[in-house]
Amino acid sequence: MFTNFYRPRLGFNPTIIFPFAFLVAAGIGSAHAETDSLVGVFTAAQAERGKTVFAGECAGCHGADLKGGTAPALSGEAFAASWGAEGNNAQVMGQPFSVDDLAFFVSTSMPPGKVKSVSAEDHAAALAYLLERNGMPAGDTPLELGAPQLKEVMLSLGRPVPE
Repeated sequence: MFTNFYRPRLGFNPTIIFPFAFLVAAGIGSAHAETDSLVGVFTAAQAERGKTVFAGECAGCHGADLKGGTAPALSGEAFAASWGAEGNNAQVMGQPFSVDDLAFFVSTSMPPGKVKSVSAEDHAAALAYLLERNGMPAGDTPLELGAPQLKEVMLSLGRPVPE
């Protein structure tokens, strides 16, 4: 289905395996309280700063347009197929992913081998940019990794927003 993905020597696709491993290890498989996914959990200014972080830390692998490169796409159908409410991973988990699930994955595994080279604020800003580019609205409160309200907001991956 995907023609542009990373396949390590072990013969499995980490795009599918790692989210499950992180979610299960973190105990995130418990039921999420459902909250309107259109609640803004980041600010427009944070997403704008995230665009710069993304360009410097993420675009080399995921593509400047978020359509993938040596790493999977972070927008469009391919991203929704992995992280969206109707996506394969959500179907296996039996529930949609929350913003917290994606934030946990990003902040504990990206960039591969250099996670600690990116500050929590920069991870949050890059995530805000990613959410904005996938159609989620900005709000009045900056996204903070680990904030309890992120567990209540389900990912709503609409049409990617053109730049």
